[in-house]
Amino acid sequence: MQSVQLIDFARRHFTSDFTGTKVTLYSANAWMKILNDNKAGPASTYYNCDIVLKVLDGDAPFCKVIVCENFSKCMSGMARITDSNRHLLNKAWRVRREGEDKYLATWFNAEDVEPEVAEYLHVIVYNREQLKAEGIKLADGKEWGIVSINAEQVPYKVPMHPETMRRNRKGIEAGGNGHQHTDDEIAKAERYHSQWANIGGE
Repeated sequence: MQSVQLIDFARRHFTSDFTGTKVTLYSANAWMKILNDNKAGPASTYYNCDIVLKVLDGDAPFCKVIVCENFSKCMSGMARITDSNRHLLNKAWRVRREGEDKYLATWFNAEDVEPEVAEYLHVIVYNREQLKAEGIKLADGKEWGIVSINAEQVPYKVPMHPETMRRNRKGIEAGGNGHQHTDDEIAKAERYHSQWANIGGE
């Protein structure tokens, strides 16, 4: 997969106050150049081989997951929920953008858990047609847009958050993408995400 574009919404991963995976080693433009070149650039001595390992089907026909080495050394944006830290979990209703439906967020404060460097990056991309339906236009020659960057410890697909699935089922107006996830898919996601929570402030 070549010539993907970082959409404005996904630039949040390059800001210090974002809850979730943060890219701090590179600027957004430098990070994108490395990804599109499919190899580590001259500023990096950590990797000397192609970084993209595989491209997986996503949770909808218009979605793909680019799995690559964590060349930017992102810290894992999630921590395992255990009996010893469960009481430190925070919960609050949030909204991603004005006009969208609220969702229930669950997270650890950064000072309460110790994050680890992730082994992989899961780069979530949508195709041009889906992004157009959501009011996002890609530049000429770009067929895929990055909507999320997730630091993970496994090279296989991780279920998206069940709150995201529910928002998707409500449609674009609610802040989702319109894909109708099944009840079984949501139940599987709930089981996975009952073991993990985002790291970051409210």
